[in-house]
Amino acid sequence: MSRVKNLNVSFGCLRDDWLGLSRLTPRQTDIVKKKVQKIFEENGLKIEISVNKNIVDFLDITLDMKMETYQPFTKPNRQPLYVHKQFNHPPSILKNIPLSVNDRLSRLSSTKEIFDIAAPPYQKALADSGCSHKLEFKDMSGSRKKNRSRILTYLNPPFSLNVKTNIGKQFLNLIRNFPTNNILRQIVKPNTIKLSYRTSKNMSSEISRHNNRILQSEDDRMATPRCNCQAALKENCPYPG
Repeated sequence: MSRVKNLNVSFGCLRDDWLGLSRLTPRQTDIVKKKVQKIFEENGLKIEISVNKNIVDFLDITLDMKMETYQPFTKPNRQPLYVHKQFNHPPSILKNIPLSVNDRLSRLSSTKEIFDIAAPPYQKALADSGCSHKLEFKDMSGSRKKNRSRILTYLNPPFSLNVKTNIGKQFLNLIRNFPTNNILRQIVKPNTIKLSYRTSKNMSSEISRHNNRILQSEDDRMATPRCNCQAALKENCPYPG
């Protein structure tokens, strides 16, 4: 980024995806393209660049400079898929899936008409996952609010429908009843300690993890012990080899 910032083109990047805005002539922009490619080659890298475009797909959005609009972008033949509401996931996650999809589509759509065109595949995917939520356009301009920064500590217990005990409620009761005269009271209180469930691993990954641990321990027992003395102290090793 430091090498290309003086090429009279505004660049931005996210990992290996780059986007540039040029107010130069098409010929001048093409010259900048060659300079960028040369910079990458000097660093042992390759880059594919398309220039002089008014419509561009970048990450999950399509930008149209002529019409001054933007809309959601998905790769061809790629259908959205969401967790079914009957799966063994924390209720808060299942509840927020349709809401986050709605907010994301609204942020990526410049108008309600564009939103209505883009929504059907996502609406179908939500219906297939058992959600009855109806996607509706929301004006997201200026909706981001600045939260006051606080130092928080989170407990992330695994969630499972097979567990009957309300672990979250019992944990928060312990926090609320923490002695007020304790030296740790300033950091152990409901305002600084929160709870957020995480999804449990499926049985296949648990079995695989268990088997790998058993096999690894067997390999360790069978391995021939080796000397770990420093090279300069090899001659004084108490147990040579």
